[in-house]
This record gives sequence, structure tokens and C-alpha cells, in this order.
Amino acid sequence: MHRQLRITGQVGCAALIASLIGGCGINSEELFVKPGTYEYYDCASIAKAQKAAEANEVRLRELIARAEQEPIGVLVAAAAYRTQYLTAKGQIRQLEDAAQQKNCPATEPTPAAPPSTVAKSKHR
Repeated sequence: MHRQLRITGQVGCAALIASLIGGCGINSEELFVKPGTYEYYDCASIAKAQKAAEANEVRLRELIARAEQEPIGVLVAAAAYRTQYLTAKGQIRQLEDAAQQKNCPATEPTPAAPPSTVAKSKHR
């Protein structure tokens, strides 16, 4: 019971922060990544970091989708994965910006997993 209240409180706090930020026009992804993190990366390092961040984002998106299939999964997904997911999205955005500023060649995005993969791995 105490754990459930703690998770609910965390989700409520995250929702409050998100609503406050939404009104300010600030991208919530930008809050989780330190500005200028990739400023001194060369194009090869940016490409390598992009692939890792994109793979992490896909993995987290799949975990969130899997968690949301359960009755209380939305709360679990928000509490367990949402911050990590926003961090990955912020990293991808900053890496794209750094690549553009340095005129790096475009990298191939990591393909998303087919929807059937998520549906087949549903746990009961």
C-alpha cells in the first residue's frame, strides 16, 4: 500500500511539473540532458552516440508499451521509464543539433521494433 502511494505521488509530481513546463513553452526533453554535452564530440563520436541513444529510446518505448498493457501499467511505465525515455529523446535531439552544427553526414535512424514484437511479449 505504501509503495502504491509513493508511485502515485511520483506520477502526480511528474504530471504537475510537466503541466507547469508545458505552459512555459519549454520542451520537457531538454530538462533531462545537460546543455552542451556533445559540443566537443567529432562526427564519428556523434554518430556512435546517436546509435546508442536511438537504441535506448527504442528499448524504453517497448518497455513502456509492454507495461501499459497491464491494468496499473500506465503508472508503472510513468514511474519506472518516463524519465529515462525523456532523457534518451533529449540526447537524440542534442546529438542531431550537434551533428547539424558540425555538418556531419546524416546517420541512419535505428528502426523501431515491429508492433508484433511488443504484443507477443505480453506477460500475464
